[in-house]
Amino acid sequence: MRHDSGDPVLFAEKTIAHYQRLGINPLHKSIIFSDGLNPEKVTTITHACKDRIGISFGIGTNLTNDVGYRL
Repeated sequence: MRHDSGDPVLFAEKTIAHYQRLGINPLHKSIIFSDGLNPEKVTTITHACKDRIGISFGIGTNLTNDVGYRL
C-alpha cells in the first residue's frame, strides 16, 4: 500500500484496521510512505507502525515514476 497524502499515522491506523477486519495479519503487509518526508516524520511513522505493519519510505513520484525521470 502506498501513502501519498494526508496524515500518515491515521492512514496507518486505518490500513491496519482494514487488514485486521479482513483477517489478514498486517505484519505480512507493508505501507510505503512518500509524502513530504523529513527525519521527524520518519521517526513518528516508525514509532506508530513498529511491530504492527511493515513500512518503507520513498520520495513520491521518483519512487514510482512512470514518465521517464532521468538521473
